[in-house]
Amino acid sequence: MYKDIDFSLKKNEYKDAKLIEDVQSVKQSIRNILLTNKGELHYFPQFGSNIRMYLFEKVNPLTVLAIKDEVDFAIRNFEPRVTVIRTDVYEDEYNPNSIVIDLVYYIDTIKENVSQQLTLRLL
Repeated sequence: MYKDIDFSLKKNEYKDAKLIEDVQSVKQSIRNILLTNKGELHYFPQFGSNIRMYLFEKVNPLTVLAIKDEVDFAIRNFEPRVTVIRTDVYEDEYNPNSIVIDLVYYIDTIKENVSQQLTLRLL
């Protein structure tokens, strides 16, 4: 149903850009939305999220709530194919310079629940 170019730039057997489909396409889209800073696309400055700015904040209940709101807002506004079911945000217990975002969402047209994890690391 959905097809996109795989941004990992892997090639298929014909040496063309590899395509991804359905769930993988939606996962890639959500990752791109969340990792694009607002204002980064000059022709569409409101696109994306500001979750990267929270990498420099101490993870506490207010920070977690702000990140959850930012994630939910970005997905709701820029990925119409899904409905967010749950967003969990927490500090990576093995790397205190990382924030982990666990998402569960429903892909409306495929009628499937999908889990996705995104880890943001302070370099």
